[in-house]
Amino acid sequence: MLVLWAVLFVQSSFFESPEFRVWESIRDDETQRFAANQQIAMQEIGDLGRLSWVRSLQVPREVVFTTDRWGLRNPIEIEHPRVVVLGDSYVAGSSVTDRETLTVAMSRELREPIYNFAVQSVDVPALFLRDPRFAENPPEIVIWAPVARQIRPRPLAFPALGEDSPSAFESALFAIRRAGEALEGFEGRLNRDNGLTHWARYLYNELQHRWFGNPNLIDTPEGRFLALGLEDQGLTVSAEEREVETVIAMVQAFSTFLAEHRVHLIYCPIPESGTIYPEFFPEEAREALALPSFLDRLIDGSRARGVQVVDLRPIFRANKFPYLYQPDDSHWNPRGIQLAASALAEAVRDFDDNRIRSAAVD
Repeated sequence: MLVLWAVLFVQSSFFESPEFRVWESIRDDETQRFAANQQIAMQEIGDLGRLSWVRSLQVPREVVFTTDRWGLRNPIEIEHPRVVVLGDSYVAGSSVTDRETLTVAMSRELREPIYNFAVQSVDVPALFLRDPRFAENPPEIVIWAPVARQIRPRPLAFPALGEDSPSAFESALFAIRRAGEALEGFEGRLNRDNGLTHWARYLYNELQHRWFGNPNLIDTPEGRFLALGLEDQGLTVSAEEREVETVIAMVQAFSTFLAEHRVHLIYCPIPESGTIYPEFFPEEAREALALPSFLDRLIDGSRARGVQVVDLRPIFRANKFPYLYQPDDSHWNPRGIQLAASALAEAVRDFDDNRIRSAAVD
């Protein structure tokens, strides 16, 4: 019986499709992008709904996810974009359909196509610079919008634009990261996609939720929502522990590198839900918040180094109701995305206006 169970366990682990998000089902581990030329429609639940394993906390929604021939989420082909947005799952549009992504919302605001360069890697600047399209035809503006909890010092091994192949050092770094991501993905599949344990996990977590509650639930005037804990959001770690000065130097180096090739950087570190709604989290968790926050130091320090920064916190706090995040997901809902799109579109207009004024003076 043990041997039979082990065989069935392994079989179900590797032959059962992911049931939660398109984002996970079409990941290309080799390129760290998505499968190219895909349009997939499916019913998704949020990342926190998935982690809960409680049906009553999961909010299904219909999502269409379209990739271009380069394996990036762009519903239409954009050959030579003037504005490119770099980022992670927030920019890609996890848990929202094509028409609701950040870049599509910005396209409506600016009335021009905005290119979505969101990948499943924290090394998005290096991957962007390795793309031969942008080496040959650089955009005028790059917006870099990483979510705050994923921001950390990274090695700056940026190539000269037009260089054909990565250095040995870069290749080794990418190989190590790919190996780590492969192990993490394997563990995730064992925990998530094993059909033999689905029923047991749902039963166990449903009983636990009914008897003891869920630590990721927060109470708001609009109801109860799932949210990562403040510690998981990185909000209890001091700026010094997160090496904020090294991160600032990295942002400045990227900005300088782009400026040398006549590309302007707009930096937009994405705030966590606990930054916008701290009052909904437990008092003992709020007492552990790091002050000044990592974002305080990062935004002020980057601006002091001459980087144009968009701080989304004021506009989010001023428009915090209705709630800006998915009810079962750590990502924005369409309203939050639209607020961010409007703020970034305004930053692009400001840059354009300043450039026009500078040209008139010259």
